[in-house]
Amino acid sequence: MNIFNILSRGKSRLHEPSISAMLGYLLSPTDDHGLNDTFLKSFLLQVDKKLNKNIFSELFKRPNLLVEVNLEVSYFLKGSYKYVDVQLSLYDKLMSKELHRIIIENKIKTSSANSTQLFEYYQTVIADEDYINESPQLTIIFITPHINNTNLDIEYETLEKKKDSNIYSLRLYWCSNDDDDEETIVKLIRDILQKEIKAEINPINEYMRQTLKAFVYYISETITINYDNAKKFRFGEDIGKINETYTFELKSGELFEIVRRDSGQIQVFTLPDHEKVSNNKEVIRNYLKEKDIWETINKDNSNKLTTRRLGTLLIKNLRGIMDP
Repeated sequence: MNIFNILSRGKSRLHEPSISAMLGYLLSPTDDHGLNDTFLKSFLLQVDKKLNKNIFSELFKRPNLLVEVNLEVSYFLKGSYKYVDVQLSLYDKLMSKELHRIIIENKIKTSSANSTQLFEYYQTVIADEDYINESPQLTIIFITPHINNTNLDIEYETLEKKKDSNIYSLRLYWCSNDDDDEETIVKLIRDILQKEIKAEINPINEYMRQTLKAFVYYISETITINYDNAKKFRFGEDIGKINETYTFELKSGELFEIVRRDSGQIQVFTLPDHEKVSNNKEVIRNYLKEKDIWETINKDNSNKLTTRRLGTLLIKNLRGIMDP
C-alpha cells in the first residue's frame, strides 16, 4: 500500500500544493516527523553544493539559529497577491533578526510553467516592507522535474537574467534518471534512509520510515523522467505503457487528450493542465455525437459499450480510419 498513490486516485489528486506541503513538512525541524533538522540541513547543504558556496554550513554554526517554515506565503504587488509555495526564514533568535530568506517555487507539471512567474515572485519579495526592513540575504529555489521543457527553462532563465547579482538562485530537481550522479530531492531522502541504516543519524520511527519510502516511490513513478522528450504526468493507476496519444476538441472549445496504453486502458486528460478526466465515457460520447459518429454505432447498442470500446472508436476516427 502507498498512501500517496491512494490519495491520487479519482478526484482526490495530489496537486502541486500537496507536494509542496510534504516538502515544507520535512523541512520544518519542529514538526512531528521525528527527523528534527536532518532533512533541513541535508537540503540546505545540497543548496550550498549547487551554489558552490558555504552559506548555510556557516549559518548552522551559529548557536542561536532559528528556522521558520511557512506555506503559501502571500505577497502583494501592483494590485495583486502572489503566493510563494514554501518559504524558509533563518533568524538569529537573540538578535531577533532575519538573516536569510529562502523562496521555493515547486513545479510538478510542465503545464503550470509561466515564463514570468518566478521573476514576479522575486519582484514581490524584494518590494515587501518586511524584507526591506530586515534586509536578509535572499535565495530563490526552483524545483522541477528533470526534463527537457522549454517553458520551465524559460521561467528559470527569465529570473536569472533579470534578478540582481547579489540574489542567489538555483534549480533543483525532484528526481533524475540517475540519482547517484545528480543531486535531487529523491536522492536526498534516500541518503537519509541509508544513513539511518548505518547508524549515522538518530533512528527514524517505523511509520515515518515507511512514509519516506512511499513518498520517494511516488515521486519517482509519477514525475516521469525523460531527457529527450518531456513526458506527461500520470497520477493514479496507469496500467501499461502509452501506445497512442491524440488530441481532440469539443464544440465548446474544451481541449482533451486521449491515451491508449498497451494494456488497452483508455484515459482522457484535460488540456492544457493535463488533469485526468473522471467521466471519460461522457466526454468520448459527446465527441462521437458531435462528429455524427454516434448514430453510426448506435445500432450496436452503444449505450452498453465500455469506455475502452468507445475510446477505441474515437481513436480510430482521429486516425482517420473509422471502421466500427
